[in-house]
Formats: sequence, C-alpha cells, structure tokens
Amino acid sequence: MIPFKERFQEVTWSRIQGYMWIVLGHVALIYLLFTWQWQLLLISLVMHYVILLFGLSMTYHRSVCHNSVKLPRWLEFIGLILGGLSMQGSALSWAATHRQHHKHVGTTKDPHSPKHYGVWFVHTFGYAFSKIDPRMAANLFRTHHAIWHKYYYWIFGTILVSSLFLLPFNLALAIFWAPVAIVFQFENLSNTWVHSWSEDIPQNVPMANLILGGEAWHANHHDHAGTVRLHKWDILGAVLEKLFKKDNT
Repeated sequence: MIPFKERFQEVTWSRIQGYMWIVLGHVALIYLLFTWQWQLLLISLVMHYVILLFGLSMTYHRSVCHNSVKLPRWLEFIGLILGGLSMQGSALSWAATHRQHHKHVGTTKDPHSPKHYGVWFVHTFGYAFSKIDPRMAANLFRTHHAIWHKYYYWIFGTILVSSLFLLPFNLALAIFWAPVAIVFQFENLSNTWVHSWSEDIPQNVPMANLILGGEAWHANHHDHAGTVRLHKWDILGAVLEKLFKKDNT
C-alpha cells in the first residue's frame, strides 16, 4: 500500500478548492441527518439519482469518456449540467481520471485503487489529490468539452452558492449541497465495493445497482468498456441503446 503522505500526489490550490465543495456537501448532509429532516433527505436522495444516472453515468461516463453512445446535443448539455452539480470536475477531467483507472486498474497508477490507497482513503478523498495524466483525455481537447472545462466549470460553484440566497436555506442544502456528498460516497462504492474492496478486482454486484444504477455491472464494464448496455438488467443502458445510435469509435 502507498504510504499515507504519498497518496496526496498533487496538492494544489485548485485541487483544495475542488475538494472543499465535497467537504461542504458532507457538512450539509450531516446537518440534515442530525436534524432528521427526512423529507429533505428524500429530496437529496432523488437528486443523487438524477445526477448519478443522467449526469455521471449517461453523460460523463458512457458518452464523453467511453463514447459508447451518441447523445443529441441538447441531451448532452443537460447531462453536462447535471454532472457538473456533482462537483467532481468537468467531463474532460472526469474522463481523464476514469480512463487512467481503466488503463492502470489494480496498480499504483490507478487514481482511486482501494488496494493501494486504502478503502477509507478512497471514501474520504476519492481521487481529489491523485496525479492524473491529461493525455488520457487528449482527444477531448479538440472538442467543445475542452471549452466547458476551461471556461464554464466555475458556474456550478456559483449555482450552489446562489441557491443559499434564492431558496429557503434547508431546501437549498437538500437540492444542491447534500447530493454532492451522497453522489461522492455512492460513486466511491463503485471504486471499492464493486472492486472487491482491497483486492481491487472489478466484479458485478447486482445489489449495488440499487444505488449505482447499471454501473454495478462493473466486471462487464471493464471487459467491454465501449458497450453502452452493461447487462440485460442495465435499464439505463437498455434505454440508451434503444433510443440512440451507438458510436464505438
């Protein structure tokens, strides 16, 4: 296992700023949990599913990163907005991280390997301070995703802060802030639970699909990363496969 200090491979002001959104999201979630505002927690859980399924899974993961489905531009735009609300970076940076994970899975170059970083480290920091090779997303530098990455990602922090002034405080926490923490923790389950925890072997975990959608058919995904439908019970993949032309180039 990588020594603890060496797991913080790239600590910069921008990385710290990015991670602070995750911390604040957890503060919001803990507040709603301790005050047991279950209706607002339910809203946060629903928002988690919206962000995870249509922002991260459909758009960031299957469309932008793996190019396994060609989305209409209007739908991709919605997906980019929803994915950005996870506060896990732009689609370009997310794709570079995920492609590096696929290329180096189970090794020290995997940016969120539970085997080498530790399960608790992954759930606490994710890949916030991992060294990412930007060449992993080199082909995206020639697309509009690079423009989003360079010029427009700041808008998501503005949305979160503005929500505190435009909505009732607790409702703003439920819709925009607490889901950041839920998505972060549940997504990290796809990096730990469905990677057989410390063994770091991709596996299919049907039960995990209750919180991860079709992403928990993870062994299938690693074997066939360019396939939009990961399993016959991958509902999101089935819908995308039915509605939109696949592009596996």
